[in-house]
Amino acid sequence: VRVPEGLFAELSSCTSVEVQGALEIRESTLSNVIGVYPGKSRDAAILVTAHFDHVGGYGDVVYPGAMDNASGVAVLLQTARLLTEGKIETPCDVVFCAFNGEDMGLKGSAAFCEEELPYRAVNGVNLDTLGAKGAEALEVSDTDDAMSEQMVEALAQVGLSGTVVEVGNSDHAALLRSQIPAISLGEAVEHYEGIIHTPADTVDNLDPERLEQIAQEAQALSEKLSAKQAQADELGKSAGILAGEM
Repeated sequence: VRVPEGLFAELSSCTSVEVQGALEIRESTLSNVIGVYPGKSRDAAILVTAHFDHVGGYGDVVYPGAMDNASGVAVLLQTARLLTEGKIETPCDVVFCAFNGEDMGLKGSAAFCEEELPYRAVNGVNLDTLGAKGAEALEVSDTDDAMSEQMVEALAQVGLSGTVVEVGNSDHAALLRSQIPAISLGEAVEHYEGIIHTPADTVDNLDPERLEQIAQEAQALSEKLSAKQAQADELGKSAGILAGEM
């Protein structure tokens, strides 16, 4: 149960609290926002994902959600802008997925994964809780060794460092459950603990220059992964043709 800060302070001195109220259940339709940057090959794709929902507000209290996860969406949009303005030809499609309902249990990404994607091969890179002021190494999920290593290399190219660790539940988990190889990039927990999911999650906590560096890294990584994905897809096609000839 979430309550305004003043009421929480009063309740903190209580030994027990009785809550009464009527349960109201409402159904609503959530929408994801998907954009495709076409590549040379249309048979494979890299997914760049970030959730745009947050916990919203309670009464008069607003939870801005700047770090979680306007920061990830900002990096996603800037990555798309860098590819577009640079007129960069990627070897395969780069699909930008802004997911809804992450804070409700990965609803948007799970629904996306239920759709039949028009690709033979897909990899995913998730962006969540980025750009903290004073932060050093970014955390890269340990969910795919090859992609995690490439992520750390791409970070180094733009002057950032990355550490491969076990990362908590975000939209990459929905991709993994659907057998889509995926990794996630975010700040270390000490840089957002006590900030996210509170009214304190404001833009004042963010470093715009760091976000720009991460976007440059994401663009470089998208190109690199796109090339490897297209190459793997071509090898898969060749293997299928050889198998058919045998």
